[in-house]
Amino acid sequence: MPEPVLALLEEFAVRRARGERPDPLLYLERAGDEADALAAMIEGLVASVPPPEPAPEVVERMRALVAGEPELLGLRLGRRMRVDEVVAGLVERLGLDRARAPKVRRLYQRLEGGLLDASRIEARLADALARVLGVPRSDLPLTGPPPAAPAMPDLLLARSDWAGSEVIASAPAPYLADEPDEIDRLFGAA
Repeated sequence: MPEPVLALLEEFAVRRARGERPDPLLYLERAGDEADALAAMIEGLVASVPPPEPAPEVVERMRALVAGEPELLGLRLGRRMRVDEVVAGLVERLGLDRARAPKVRRLYQRLEGGLLDASRIEARLADALARVLGVPRSDLPLTGPPPAAPAMPDLLLARSDWAGSEVIASAPAPYLADEPDEIDRLFGAA
């Protein structure tokens, strides 16, 4: 049964005034046969009332994207926070040993730089990070895997004609970390 058009328009207008961005199509579906009338009213409302200002978190993320930076980095920089402040907040909120802060810092910087799959971090890390950065968890840009790293050859061979010798250089050895622990699991790196 379709809902009354004026009640739907009022609900839409109130949500929009609170800064939300309600989906007009959902309201049109709820209006049933009166969808055309509601569409005209919503169109009039949208044309006469300016849209709400976007949340600062959204603006910071978009600036980072335009600058070609990872969104999480843009969010932190928009908050004028240093990495050490974020790390200290995470260590405190997660109840971790302060001696493990360097590992938290290393993994946080990889996460912030887009080198870790942000969709794999544990919920309690996401909650703590949102509190540290002072944003709702839903505003954290924590989706999707990082971009694929370019393939590196295992062995590079170069000839130095001026010295008459060959130089062989292998790709650097991967970072050898300690056994996976709670911090690795929090960051989805275990």
